[in-house]
Amino acid sequence: MAYMSQDMKAVITAEMKRIMPQGWKYTLRVEDHTKIVCTIMQAPIDLIGIANEINREIAASRGDEPYQVAGYFDVSLFHLDRYDATAAGETFRAIDKALRSAGWYDRSDSTIDYFDIAYFTGLRVGRWNKPFVCA
Repeated sequence: MAYMSQDMKAVITAEMKRIMPQGWKYTLRVEDHTKIVCTIMQAPIDLIGIANEINREIAASRGDEPYQVAGYFDVSLFHLDRYDATAAGETFRAIDKALRSAGWYDRSDSTIDYFDIAYFTGLRVGRWNKPFVCA
C-alpha cells in the first residue's frame, strides 16, 4: 500500500536541494500520506510558455483548439518526453528521479489487477491561488 512519511520526505528534500538549479524556488508537500508533490513556484525560464507551446503542438496534431495555461498546471510525469526538447526537460527529469529517491518501487501488474507501489509522485508548476513567476 502506498505510504509517504516525513522521514521519506526528508530523504527527497536532501536530493532535491542537490539537483535543483539556481533561481528555482519550489515546495515539497506530502498529500494524504500517499503522495509527494513538488510545486515549482519560480524559475528563470518561462514554464507557462513552454506548456502553452506543447499544448499548441498537441492540439495541432489532433486538429483541436489548444488549451491555454494561465498561472499553474500539473506536469504529467508519464509524458515527460514532451519536455525533452525544451529548456525544462533535463530539470523535470532530474526532479522526477529525485522524487523517487526514497525507496520508491512499483510492482504493479494491471493484467492480474494487482497494484503495489511505494508512494505516488506529482509535479506542479504554480498553484491556483499563487501563480508561477518567471524571474
